[in-house]
Amino acid sequence: MARNHIHMVEGFPGCGDVISGMRSSSEVVIEVNIVKALMHKIPFHLSSNKVILSEGNKDGCLPAQFFRSVTDFKK
Repeated sequence: MARNHIHMVEGFPGCGDVISGMRSSSEVVIEVNIVKALMHKIPFHLSSNKVILSEGNKDGCLPAQFFRSVTDFKK
């Protein structure tokens, strides 16, 4: 599937209604510092099904400098 955006969810999997945007095979949860990313002109959008979307930077990436934490979700 060709995706044009980075897909994210608000909150952690299994907490509340975090379903859309989360694959059951996901192994890592990355918490993004959206405020910091917005200050660096990284755009974000909220879809109708509460998935947070971003085009990322000019290369289509969300650099690690905007990661707040990385967690092994399977452990």
